Amino acid sequence: MATEVTPDAKALRAERRERALAQMDAHDLDILVLGRQANIRYITGAPQLWIAGTRPFGPMCVVVRATGDIYLNSTADEGIPEEIDHDHLYGLAWNPMTLIEVLKNVDGAATARRVGTDAITPTFASLLPIALLVSVHGEDAKQDVVNTADKASSWQIPVLALAIVLLAPLTEELLFRGTLLRSLLRRTTPETAVFVAAVAFGLVHALGDPSVGTLIALPAITLLGVVSGYQAVRTGSLSRSILLHMGFNALSVVFLFTV
Repeated sequence: MATEVTPDAKALRAERRERALAQMDAHDLDILVLGRQANIRYITGAPQLWIAGTRPFGPMCVVVRATGDIYLNSTADEGIPEEIDHDHLYGLAWNPMTLIEVLKNVDGAATARRVGTDAITPTFASLLPIALLVSVHGEDAKQDVVNTADKASSWQIPVLALAIVLLAPLTEELLFRGTLLRSLLRRTTPETAVFVAAVAFGLVHALGDPSVGTLIALPAITLLGVVSGYQAVRTGSLSRSILLHMGFNALSVVFLFTV
């Protein structure tokens, strides 16, 4: 005997959604991105239709305050409340960039000033602001290296990868942890020298590529400078900082060409 999957009662759905939108208004949230199943059920009234939704990891539900529209991760209409349009449903994808594309296409994303989330993984947490900024600024939000990778042909990909993973770390470590850091160590404390060299490292990247994507990555770049500087001071050698920098850039290359 088949069991019909139905959403929560219509009156209950309306009351909960009204409360959620009121809270979004109170906290000045233009868009709310949800990953927790209980929160999604509260706002949408839809029963759990996906296994992965039991663990918060990505944008499984998006609520737009201005219109009250809801975008929901579901591969079928069964159990979906009537007020959620079919074209507001999107399928599950394990590639984070596929789900990020959903966010970029949400009506209202381009004008959103403040976005709230309940619980998503660090990967999505880092991709979320990039997705929304790209929806506003287009390709200008991306770093130059990302735009170059997007346009790279078959033979250019390994050349670009080698430049990012080998050439850039060697050059930058010799300059910032070699020349600059050692010069600063002769004039100030190790802590101050490491910090100043790391800030300079981050600022040079920002000035060389003043895109929104670089500004988003700036804290991570500066942190890399701090850790690399600490390793250089601690060991008296650039070998660890170079390897660390290569590893950081290698992860970036994997992200560029596989995600």
